[in-house]
Amino acid sequence: MTRTEPPTTTEDDRALLSAVYREHSRGVFNLVRRMGVRREDLCVVTTEAFHVFWTRRAEYDPARGSQRSWLMGIAVKVAVHHLRSRFRDWEDTVDLESAVLHSPGPSPEAEASRAQDRGLLGDLLDGLPGAQRTVFVLHHVEGMSLTEIAEILGVSKNTAASRLRLAREHLSRETAKLRRLRGDP
Repeated sequence: MTRTEPPTTTEDDRALLSAVYREHSRGVFNLVRRMGVRREDLCVVTTEAFHVFWTRRAEYDPARGSQRSWLMGIAVKVAVHHLRSRFRDWEDTVDLESAVLHSPGPSPEAEASRAQDRGLLGDLLDGLPGAQRTVFVLHHVEGMSLTEIAEILGVSKNTAASRLRLAREHLSRETAKLRRLRGDP
């Protein structure tokens, strides 16, 4: 994301940002977390979303949707950008041996089982096209209505519903394949 300087600010602007942050920071934080942003990056990504909100506040059009929807749309875009950046850098930063040998907590076997489960879920979600994954997470994890999702993404409600249906169908097919491979009924 390219950072731009915000327009001249007033006390009213500062009060607006403070109020928006108080009202929506937890929701933005949870949204980017559920989209797959790593724990150590959550504050950075959340802050970036509010920075974009602040620098682009003059572009907000109430006729196109609620301020919450606009902010959540910004958060989705910032999170996607971050995840793409992290994926590109992933191979250069992984030190698996060090992570396993020097981490306190569950045994390597227990952690491996949890990682496998997380990996499977992540693989299933990663197999979804980005637009379908976003709608799926917003609807099933964040509990947003299709109307809210449509506002956030700037698409029609029918498009959001179609993406959700396609995501469900994809996940159902992939889950059935996994069950067959494992010999599960």
